[in-house]
Amino acid sequence: MSRAAFPMRTSRLAVALGLAVAVLALPACQQLGSVPTGVVPAADAVKTLPVNGVRLPYVEQGRGVPVVFVHGAISDHRTWLPHLPLLAGQYRAITYTQRYYGTQVWPEGGPTFGVSTHADDLVAFIRALGSGPVHLVGWSYGANVVLEATRQHPELVRSVFVFEPPFPTFVTDPALLQRIGQDVGASGIPAAAQAAAAGDPVRAEKAMLDAVGERPGYHETLSPSARRITQENAGTLRAQLVELPPPPPLPCEELGQWRTPVRIASGGNSRPMFREVADAAARCLPQRKHLVVPGYNHMWPTEDPAGFARAVVTFLKEQ
Repeated sequence: MSRAAFPMRTSRLAVALGLAVAVLALPACQQLGSVPTGVVPAADAVKTLPVNGVRLPYVEQGRGVPVVFVHGAISDHRTWLPHLPLLAGQYRAITYTQRYYGTQVWPEGGPTFGVSTHADDLVAFIRALGSGPVHLVGWSYGANVVLEATRQHPELVRSVFVFEPPFPTFVTDPALLQRIGQDVGASGIPAAAQAAAAGDPVRAEKAMLDAVGERPGYHETLSPSARRITQENAGTLRAQLVELPPPPPLPCEELGQWRTPVRIASGGNSRPMFREVADAAARCLPQRKHLVVPGYNHMWPTEDPAGFARAVVTFLKEQ
């Protein structure tokens, strides 16, 4: 993965906004007690599919129209395992590990880490499933991957449910951009980026968890199994925070012209760099397909997996 240099004209604000993409999707396995029904797939349920020269691990449960879950940063397919049984009675629920994440060894000389690469892989993954168009669910960085894959190949996507995509490519208001940039700077994510750049993934991972959990010591509140997953993915933080190329543009006008059904969700308690970007994306949609979840922040999918799954199913039944 080669380092992607920012153009010289890139402002400090743009660099700060770029940091927000590293927002993680914490593994939901520490929340198994809140899953009301179904059995979470076992570890040995992992299969692989050939995708663009690599094999992507995935787990599936249920039958019917596929619903593909896309994880965020310092995570992998295990993020969504508790959600699968909640959809498996009506859908073929699928979670996969994106390239460069997880515990497997990836071949050298692959494409650059970034939204374009991961979106290309998602498109190829959908085709490899061989089940026709799918519903897509994405969180944080994974939400931007979902949006880019849908932009490229809407014929492969039945609908899109995304929670707090961090790239503000659809934000045009200078005052809002400044406010988002200031919030990124105050979030602790820059400290994580500095640690990642210094070659200290352990310190970077802790700083990221505390920043996104929105309180010091959040890292220590996680279960050992949850921390193991973030630790096993901490090596991606340098690529995510330091070397990430700018995301593909998705202007508000283009998003507003999509025929693919889209729902943008955000937490009522989320900080501006998440909530206001999601709100701006929702304003681009013709009928304001926006869901605001009271009492939760960016960690809603892990803190309330059953509630998140219900919101996804409610949206899917509207299609």
